[in-house]
Amino acid sequence: MKRLIKQFFTACVVGALTGALTVPTLHADDKTGDKGEWLQLFNGKDLTGWTPKFKGQDLGVNYKNTFLVK
Repeated sequence: MKRLIKQFFTACVVGALTGALTVPTLHADDKTGDKGEWLQLFNGKDLTGWTPKFKGQDLGVNYKNTFLVK
């Protein structure tokens, strides 16, 4: 009986976490204007609008040129 309760509890927790992670979030500053549209994050050319941040480094420092566009 204890095993069944443990399995049920585990299934409930996994289900709740899965549901919480798959629900789309809407933000007040959402620029799409319409629900369900994708917000393009990369312009396909360069890293304009992106600001890298590495632990132990200042904001905006692209440590060891980690991010680049080829």
